[in-house]
Amino acid sequence: MKVILLAPLPPPAGGIAGWTQRMTEVKLKNQWQVKAVDEKVIGGRSVFGKESKRNLLTEAKRCFIIWHNLSKELKQMDSKVVQSCIPAGTTSMLREIVCALITKLHRKKFIVHFRCTLPNMVKTKASVILFKRLVSLSDCVFILNKASDKFVKKHAPKTKRFIIPNFIESSSLYRREEFRENIEVLTYVGGVIPEKGCDLIISLAKFFPSKKIQINRKDRNE
Repeated sequence: MKVILLAPLPPPAGGIAGWTQRMTEVKLKNQWQVKAVDEKVIGGRSVFGKESKRNLLTEAKRCFIIWHNLSKELKQMDSKVVQSCIPAGTTSMLREIVCALITKLHRKKFIVHFRCTLPNMVKTKASVILFKRLVSLSDCVFILNKASDKFVKKHAPKTKRFIIPNFIESSSLYRREEFRENIEVLTYVGGVIPEKGCDLIISLAKFFPSKKIQINRKDRNE
């Protein structure tokens, strides 16, 4: 049996892309397998920053490639469920609505996994409408935190939902005694946007004038 992941794959490396890569490599119980349909941006576009502006023709091409590859995978008899992993942007939700419809045409289960804090992303009337439509097509919803859970409960109270926080591999953890007592440099790597708490990091720097806090932009991501 197979789970189809609708998510970006490296390169470039990134939060969702790295998670997707790891999921395709894990061994699941009862002979379940994971197959990714790559949703990474194409045409050299970045997700954040000055190079994030979309080209309609390129985005249309990207969508048709995703829909084609999804349809191809759904024709396989062992494909049972599709899990869409998105940060709840307006265009990504619109694309995934079509993915959900394609999945339903093949009589398979569809799950949407929102990899963001929903109230920070779904703010306009149009995005709320798309959110409700996407959720209505989903058999259940995965969310990261309580703020997102509250958002789903408000806008789609009948939706089956589960909070699944982002996990950290145990190999990435260090024992407390292994940290240096006098840390000189603190580094943030990721998209430089308020939704990721960058304004808080900047404010925090004011309280530690003796520390060097550097921000490495990671514009080419999911």
